[in-house]
Amino acid sequence: MKGGVQIKRATADEWSPAREGQPLYENDKVRTEAGAGTDIVFAANGSTVHLTGDSLISIAETRTRPGQQRTDLTVLRGRIDAELEKPATQSLSVTTPSATIQAGREIVFQ
Repeated sequence: MKGGVQIKRATADEWSPAREGQPLYENDKVRTEAGAGTDIVFAANGSTVHLTGDSLISIAETRTRPGQQRTDLTVLRGRIDAELEKPATQSLSVTTPSATIQAGREIVFQ
């Protein structure tokens, strides 16, 4: 983490400062201040999402599904860069207010 990064739990009303190694769960939100950034690593499949400054995302799905390791995120504001450790067996779906993008099987997007 670099700079101000905050988490809002799905069951909470307020934002709290993020901690290195802190687990995230479905429907949790992560936001970064301007100039901040953080990496979110999905332990189940090794996918990494790099969240840049002044961004807001929601974790939509963190569980693996039979035969396909899948991660779903909603980007509400800002920019992310994502890396799939094993693109042949992983899928990443990113939803924004105006589009949904899926990556897997060697597709690279930003």
